[in-house]
Amino acid sequence: MCYEMNNSSKTRENTRKKQRRPAQMWTAEEDDLLLQGVKTYGINHWKDVSSMVLGRTRKQCRERYFNHLDNGIKKKAFWSIEEDRIIVKLQKEIGNRWTEISKYLPGRAPNSVKNRYFSALFKNQTTKTENDIHKGEGPKSVFKPVDRHLYDVM
Repeated sequence: MCYEMNNSSKTRENTRKKQRRPAQMWTAEEDDLLLQGVKTYGINHWKDVSSMVLGRTRKQCRERYFNHLDNGIKKKAFWSIEEDRIIVKLQKEIGNRWTEISKYLPGRAPNSVKNRYFSALFKNQTTKTENDIHKGEGPKSVFKPVDRHLYDVM
């Protein structure tokens, strides 16, 4: 009995592996079908929408639509300094809640906001913090600074 359970779980794993296929770029035809599906079924019925785009899952359709095809999304637009400030401020306040943060940035998808933060802003924050620490402007300690020359042996 135990053997059968292990055997069936292995079969399930192999089936899952066989069903996966390498990531494929979206074609213009698939985008058109996706937009037609959204127009027909709306943005809350991804199972129905995905049935119109063969070979694509609900999740793939939803992400493609919200991150690339939605008319409200700014495409190839530069990020303003004000947008960067909003992202940094809200990320410090509420953490990595990108959907919530994107509500303060009209036309920016949550995934775009997340990518902006980690590709440009997070690196700058880390570098700034490290530079501040090296300049002596880092976090304050409750201990008095140690006079380093006391440890010189010569």
